[in-house]
Amino acid sequence: MQVRNGFFVAVVLGLGSGMLPAQADNKPTKNASEGYQSVWQFWNKGEGKQAEATLQKLVEQFPQDVRLGLFLATCVASHEPDTTAEAYFSRVVELGAKSAKSAPEPLAAQHFLHLSDPDSANEAFAALAELARQNSKDPILIWLYAQAAQRMEKPEVAEKAFNTLLKQSKDAPSVVRQGYADVLEAQGKHFFALEHRLKIASYESSPASLHALCANLTTLSRFSEAASVATLATKSFPGAPHGWHDLGVISAKTNQNDLALTHFSKAAELSSRTFDKSQTLLAWGSCLESQKKFVEAAEKYRRVASLQGVSAQRIKEANQRARAAELASGGN
Repeated sequence: MQVRNGFFVAVVLGLGSGMLPAQADNKPTKNASEGYQSVWQFWNKGEGKQAEATLQKLVEQFPQDVRLGLFLATCVASHEPDTTAEAYFSRVVELGAKSAKSAPEPLAAQHFLHLSDPDSANEAFAALAELARQNSKDPILIWLYAQAAQRMEKPEVAEKAFNTLLKQSKDAPSVVRQGYADVLEAQGKHFFALEHRLKIASYESSPASLHALCANLTTLSRFSEAASVATLATKSFPGAPHGWHDLGVISAKTNQNDLALTHFSKAAELSSRTFDKSQTLLAWGSCLESQKKFVEAAEKYRRVASLQGVSAQRIKEANQRARAAELASGGN
């Protein structure tokens, strides 16, 4: 696929001009089943944020309903770090343990939680795959299975699951389409992923959608276009770190290291979420290393390991990088 510059510019200039989000219905919800259907009305129209906000309220209103609980947990897992989503899945597992009825939702939540344990991850993934097969008409279980395949680094499996999901719900929210684009990129299908990200950005302008588009363009070495998207992000969402982080990455890749350090510093300053800040600190440290500023690089890596809520894998990576930078510093 080739995207002409004119088309790309039109997409960028048209960001944020898409459909307005649907308004929530203020009528009281009689029961969990009715609430579940109301959420689906938003979800099937592509209104993912409205669907999740409605779910949050419904889970408070009907705290014992496992379907609503799993739906919310799956939504959260699609855009938040593992540590944030775990609490939602744990709640579903607890509800299942208290219920006399057997239901697939608590089992699915339990299997998903076990993916974070190296000793049980493969068995849990196989069990979740079987559960998804048995409930192939349940889009939430299919979506959860697709996310599980991503976490298990099985992009081919995830692609099939996302395809199944998108056939069931052609107007699924952008977070689903972003997941699909992510697994395409993981397989080196960068141009196909770019096609999806351009469509998403054309009707939903958000820090996350612009960041994903910018990263895709950067991977394809389309730095000028990526810089245009990142600059737009900093202007449209001045309080979000994504655009500054992307400008830092682009500057580093185009050998503008001093400028990159300035951008990474701004991104870290704006980052309120652990996941965002850890990404920026790792990129910042890498840029410092390229300038042989090993002591400063090590300090950035150590800051990652000290952040609360960082995954064990990321802490391990940060500590390894810090140690390597410290050794390099001693050799200079």
